[in-house]
Amino acid sequence: MIVLKWLFLTISPCDAAEPWQLGSQDAATPIMQGIIDLHHDIFFLPHSDFGFRIMDLGSRFMAFPL
Repeated sequence: MIVLKWLFLTISPCDAAEPWQLGSQDAATPIMQGIIDLHHDIFFLPHSDFGFRIMDLGSRFMAFPL
């Protein structure tokens, strides 16, 4: 556990891409951060709508089995 804490504390402040890096880096400018936030806001709506539709269909199938 101590090794994991040391590993994450030494890696996390770095802002340059590494070959082993997973995911995307933090935004370097406020404009890029705004673009990322807009992307998250736009893509939240279709995913939440899909989740509500799945829950609705599931409840209908539970109430009225075939």
